[in-house]
Amino acid sequence: MPGHIHADLTNDVATLVLDDPATLNGMTPAMAQALIEALDHAEEQARVIVLRGAGRGFCSGANLGDDAATPGQDVDGGDVLERHYNPLIRRIRALRIPLVTQVHGPVVGLGVSLALMGDVIVASTDAYFLAPFAKLGLAPDSGASFLLTRTLGRAGAMNMLLLGQRLSAAEAAEKGVINRLMEPDQLQAAVDEIARTLAAGPTLAFAAAKRLSWAAVEGALDEDLDLQRRIQGELSRSCDCVEGIAAFRERRAPRFLGR
Repeated sequence: MPGHIHADLTNDVATLVLDDPATLNGMTPAMAQALIEALDHAEEQARVIVLRGAGRGFCSGANLGDDAATPGQDVDGGDVLERHYNPLIRRIRALRIPLVTQVHGPVVGLGVSLALMGDVIVASTDAYFLAPFAKLGLAPDSGASFLLTRTLGRAGAMNMLLLGQRLSAAEAAEKGVINRLMEPDQLQAAVDEIARTLAAGPTLAFAAAKRLSWAAVEGALDEDLDLQRRIQGELSRSCDCVEGIAAFRERRAPRFLGR
């Protein structure tokens, strides 16, 4: 499948793989669209979906390589959210079948949102979660502020969003952010067992449980996505954002001016 998404269907389990190891599976608009299409097909053909990343990590967030748009006065950084990444998060939320996210290595930025959108999150002990939006002069996006505050509380979310603190997989398990913590050599077997159990279960009852769980916070995620789009559009024009992205690409520490 184009867009660096690999899909496989076996015994009612659809496995979708973010497959661009050279960028640690950095997300692009094309990749987001391909993933949406893969989710559409999987929902029609399978009873459970497993989402994982190829190579050394799950997802390094949005791909900010040299071919990405450079922020500045004429750039609306919220546009890519509105057209590509927010629709992806909304599509995941609308899934009627269970989603298992299988995470290892770096889980960064947008990757955090993808991981936490899982109904069952299984992490390797080598996984860590990082939300370095502020370091780039940007706001949290793709639902990250909603998902982190919901799972960690406001103080825990601020540790990540303001202080740039990493959340290890062990800490995530202790705080109830993930469902299972596995050694790297046991991760795949654990995910396979969970997927088989879900695929053989009462699919309609699972759909009802998912719907009711989201109904408990109905509107909050949508509001967060819309607000993030507006704020990101403003911040992408700031001097600090231009500097943050430049520093990232040049692999140096940013020099922020507060404007």
